[in-house]
Amino acid sequence: MKLNEEQRNLISALEHGSRKEAVKDLLHIIPHLDDEDMKEICAATLERLDQMSDEEFESLDLTIPEEDEDE
Repeated sequence: MKLNEEQRNLISALEHGSRKEAVKDLLHIIPHLDDEDMKEICAATLERLDQMSDEEFESLDLTIPEEDEDE
């Protein structure tokens, strides 16, 4: 199960050690968001996390690539 770039960045920013922690934190965050786009990203991320196993989550590369300093 793959995550898109926004979903990977969201999970990376929240620094989760496990899939269950990520789900718990996202469920806690969503009601406090005012931005509808962020709510949609969180909901889509939750859906993906629900579809993957703990082993799949652990194998994800959640590193955020560094931006080029020239950009």
